[in-house]
Amino acid sequence: MHEKQLIQLNTTRANIMSNPFKYGDIAYQDLQLVNRQTMSQQGINPTAWLDIAAALQLIPITAGECKRVCSFLPIVFSPVDKPMPIAITSFTPGKNPLFVDGQWQEHTYIPAAIRRYPFALADLDKEGKRLLYVDAKTLNANNTSKLFDDKGENTQLLEQAIKHCRNFDIEIHQTIDMVKLIDDIGLFKETQLIITTKDGTEKKTSPFKIIDIEKLNQLSDSDIVRLQKTQALAMIYAHFISMNQIEAITRQSLHI
Repeated sequence: MHEKQLIQLNTTRANIMSNPFKYGDIAYQDLQLVNRQTMSQQGINPTAWLDIAAALQLIPITAGECKRVCSFLPIVFSPVDKPMPIAITSFTPGKNPLFVDGQWQEHTYIPAAIRRYPFALADLDKEGKRLLYVDAKTLNANNTSKLFDDKGENTQLLEQAIKHCRNFDIEIHQTIDMVKLIDDIGLFKETQLIITTKDGTEKKTSPFKIIDIEKLNQLSDSDIVRLQKTQALAMIYAHFISMNQIEAITRQSLHI
């Protein structure tokens, strides 16, 4: 495979992408390797992330983002064997109250998983070489948002995408390590919410995981230190703070 054809980024971690690929509610429909030959005259839709934002009910976030998100969205953990932090924008599927009149709510933080779209990193071979992918449905003949210049070199847009995806990848793996520690210590518990609508109907949300505060309070000093040293404790506190947003999100979702 010719080196000039692909954008290659080295790493020691593995994260195989499937096609189509879904990350939280962020769906990649047609992942293709960024290729200098076939994409030399193509650009991306600069508002591609806005096209997916309106329907985002669940947004995956990194541990480092929790402190920025906890003030306006509840943060829970996915109900799977390897949980990850997720911000809930709404309890109504396909609705995102932060997306108003075709724009993200002004002065509100936009999570990195959204900002990296339509790009993503994936592995190619056993050597762990990281390659840049793009959701091909966002490609067009846009001369102002091209991936490569007339000399075949990366444009500033593409360089920024590579940098953002690299940083996002690093933060995701740090988050995985923190969540694994929390899980190993045994702090997760699964729960559901019961939401009462205007007509008195009770509806259960899908299951999700939260931190059990009673178990946290019973931890040994050594486990608390482990959580603190890895910064997992800061994520836990952000999670607790964020749960104060549940009522507000419920009212927004059901227009109570």
